[in-house]
Amino acid sequence: MPKAAPAWAGHHRPGRPRYTGAVRRPHHTPTAPKDSPMETQTSPALLLGRYRTIELRDTGGFGSVLVCWDVRLQRRVAVKCLPLDAEGDAASVVDEALAEARASSFLTHPNIVTVHDFAVDDRYAYIVMEYVDGVTLAELMARVEGGVLIWCEVAHVLRSVAAALAYAHDNGVLHLDIKPANVMVARDGSVKLADFGMASIASAAGWGGARGGTVGYMPPEQLTGDLVDERTDVFALAAVCYEALTGLRPFEATTPAASLKLIEKGAPPLSDAEEGLGGPTTLAFQTALAPSPAGRMTDPEEFAGEVLPSLGDPDEGRDSIVSLLDDEGSDEEPFDEGAWRALDPPGRRIPWLPAAAARLASAGCTAALAWQCAAPLAGLGPVAVVCLIVAAAVAGAAVPTAACAAGLALAGVACAAAGIAAGLPAQAVVGCAVAVACGFVPLRLAGGRAPLAPAVLAAPALGTWTVCPALAGFALEPAAAAGTAAAASVVTWVVTGQGALWSADPATVAQAVASVPAALASPGPWAAAAFSAGAAALASATGRRGSEGTAAAGQVLALVVTLVGCSLAGGLDFGGIWGAPSGAPMGLALGSTVLMIVAITLFGPPELRREGEDRELS
Repeated sequence: MPKAAPAWAGHHRPGRPRYTGAVRRPHHTPTAPKDSPMETQTSPALLLGRYRTIELRDTGGFGSVLVCWDVRLQRRVAVKCLPLDAEGDAASVVDEALAEARASSFLTHPNIVTVHDFAVDDRYAYIVMEYVDGVTLAELMARVEGGVLIWCEVAHVLRSVAAALAYAHDNGVLHLDIKPANVMVARDGSVKLADFGMASIASAAGWGGARGGTVGYMPPEQLTGDLVDERTDVFALAAVCYEALTGLRPFEATTPAASLKLIEKGAPPLSDAEEGLGGPTTLAFQTALAPSPAGRMTDPEEFAGEVLPSLGDPDEGRDSIVSLLDDEGSDEEPFDEGAWRALDPPGRRIPWLPAAAARLASAGCTAALAWQCAAPLAGLGPVAVVCLIVAAAVAGAAVPTAACAAGLALAGVACAAAGIAAGLPAQAVVGCAVAVACGFVPLRLAGGRAPLAPAVLAAPALGTWTVCPALAGFALEPAAAAGTAAAASVVTWVVTGQGALWSADPATVAQAVASVPAALASPGPWAAAAFSAGAAALASATGRRGSEGTAAAGQVLALVVTLVGCSLAGGLDFGGIWGAPSGAPMGLALGSTVLMIVAITLFGPPELRREGEDRELS
């Protein structure tokens, strides 16, 4: 016998508010599993170097979903964290997560949750999604009397999900896991389809086989692993709407085989539970829930078109849902975006400021190096030299990730020009080759993703390698920082002749160029490169531990190593006689350290670089 319909199961119900109060979800109700991203994240640390956890939204066998604050774009996001089983096949987890992200990335629709990003570390695969401020349809139905929605509310849900599915199907994507838990209902009344984890993407050969789903909402072809198509999603959509209207799950069972028998038996006619929905509406549900795909309609909007006229005004349903969620959330403290912004470093509160600062640093350092290289190129004329400096600055600002290589290549050309002018072509070739080769080291190590890498051009521009460690340690990951600082240190010795290119006197410049081979044969430049690399790696590794304090401490430790290296490298070039470093290198080392500590205070500790994060600067 079918379950008797409540007296208020039609268009309207008395007794507002309709919430039972039994399943209200307070903030932080779920408990984070051990070793989850939320449990292992220290207070100041950021998930993936970018997301600050607000609360654990959901957890289960699939992993967990965190509500996070995106410190870069200053907004809330949902981060789905899928654990990589160390004893299992981690690659399959990554492949499945990537497939979900790709399936969703094809779809930009107001009724589909947007996927922003995908990332993997050594323990989790992460899918970063649009945050929907609201509840799932399952939560909404669990909170209302009888577990059913009024007709116009179902009309709004049906219209929205049908539109989302039609768009997905038109773009070659099947959802294959439509259920109330995967339908999000926002506080503004909008409805969005989420979780394309079971989605199938059409190929040239058509749709493939079923990948899984949820028993109770899967049709026979999905339960048995046969080929699926649009009609599979139509069946699940009809099952969800049937449940929302009646409170019944006619195909729910403990096993797929048991569910299959219930489907073959058929659901009780909708008119048994909702007398006002007989005739065409009941027939539409029977068609959509037919055991055989051949008996169902293909287009979800066709199903919606047959049902909606009987359910009432979807816009009225949206207003009713908004009223329900307003009643439910009336005693909850509203989310304070200002409080979360206040946790971010000052420079992060202005989204465009970090990129602008990186471009400004790149332009300034590239122009400074061009200025120092102007003396050997003075024969080109003052206008040409000015144009060269301006062009270097513009290039540094426009393409920071290429400015490092281009700037040091320019220094190599200047070195060659000086050598040729002095009648020393061999020395010029050596200097040019070393400068150009080292110029491409930072670009290669940084992978084209580090917008602050051009800041190391300040070393040859200022005539001392002691500014390299602080700058490279702030801008790059440890390995890239070490290689970049070492390369910039060697180029500093080659290009500047330990300060000779500061002179506008061609004879002085020529003398410096002539000394390049001897300088490279001495241990001093290589010792300086080693200390520069070690100090930069120390600053980078310490700075990436997550807090401003450790990042600043890393800069101070790097300064100590730099000053020691400056003294020892200088002694190696004077027959092993140690002497205190001169004031200029020490002052510049201290100044660069202070500048980087200020940058850490303004913009936070260096973030873990990931593919694509700095593409806006490339």
